[in-house]
Amino acid sequence: MNITVTHEEHSFGMTSLLFVGALGLSAAYCLVFWSSPLKWLGMGAAVLSFGGLCYSFLKKQLLLQIDDKGIFDATLGVGKIAWEDVDDAQLQTTEQKCFLCLRIRNPEPYLRRSWGPLRKKIQFHRGLGFHGFNVNVSPANVDLLELKKQIDRRIRRDSRA
Repeated sequence: MNITVTHEEHSFGMTSLLFVGALGLSAAYCLVFWSSPLKWLGMGAAVLSFGGLCYSFLKKQLLLQIDDKGIFDATLGVGKIAWEDVDDAQLQTTEQKCFLCLRIRNPEPYLRRSWGPLRKKIQFHRGLGFHGFNVNVSPANVDLLELKKQIDRRIRRDSRA
């Protein structure tokens, strides 16, 4: 079982802004030292800044990964959840989205890894009686029943070890 969902992030964030600033400074440096050999330093910096700008604007972000070691969901903010820490997994569908709701044996280490609004979201779900670690598997575009069977086999195998 190996499922990976990435998202191409086409946004102009703080990293992009820093590269625009570096590009501007590099261009100004080139203009100041245009008649000297130091212009090549500025041109090199401008090329690197432009490359960094392109990378920061077109980067791919890992959203969801399910593999033999565990499950990673970027929206949870707790890192990878190891299968040996999972007691149960249930599929729930709501508003055209499918969620894999994980019951964790000891959720405290994972809650300590989360921060701010993500921690509040997990605690809110737990307060409503849900498992709290709800992973949106809709973007994975997989057979959900087969995914559930594979996860159940993985959880049972790890709990026997």
